[in-house]
Amino acid sequence: MRNIAKGAEPQSLAAHCARIHSTYNNYREMQDLRESLVREQRGLCCYCLCRIVPRELEMKVEHWRSQRRYPDEQLTYTNLLGACKGGEKPNPSDERDIDRHCDTFKADKDLSLNPAVDDVESMISYLKDGRIRSSNNVFNEELTSVLNLNSFAMVNQRKAVVNSFLRLLPKRQNLARQEWEEVARDWNGEGHDNQLREYCSVVVFWIRKYMLR
Repeated sequence: MRNIAKGAEPQSLAAHCARIHSTYNNYREMQDLRESLVREQRGLCCYCLCRIVPRELEMKVEHWRSQRRYPDEQLTYTNLLGACKGGEKPNPSDERDIDRHCDTFKADKDLSLNPAVDDVESMISYLKDGRIRSSNNVFNEELTSVLNLNSFAMVNQRKAVVNSFLRLLPKRQNLARQEWEEVARDWNGEGHDNQLREYCSVVVFWIRKYMLR
């Protein structure tokens, strides 16, 4: 998970909010919203950091505070995030909790921190075995109970990223600190507006960890 720098809401969403009886469900320019969310998140899911693209069948619009429980925030732009499909199956009866994650697992549950508002990066760490952890005790519990980010599949994805980094270390162990800083900035997307690489924050965390050795 990484911090999200929210930009201005799409003009179509602002115009929709100004109308009487506007709701999320009667907003017709959804593609504008999808493209805006994916662009500001630089192509990554707001929670697990896998790739998302601005197409209806390949991403979801996540309400950090759910539409059902917080109807007054259904069109608030800081409440809207771009999420992956999260293991969603075509037939809901086929879904199992073990397969679901991110918004698909979260549903109407509350999450105490919003990556578009709170500094979640400063509280997140990635263990060598692929688990994600937070120094905030409440948020740490929610990473599993609300988002299921420590599911078997999610842990294996991150573990593979960590192992790839560790395998490269022998070839890069002679890099100067400044060179490591440049590698970290590149993985963190600093200095360019391109899409980020999947699970980039995992690599950045381990670069910083290696630099502190």
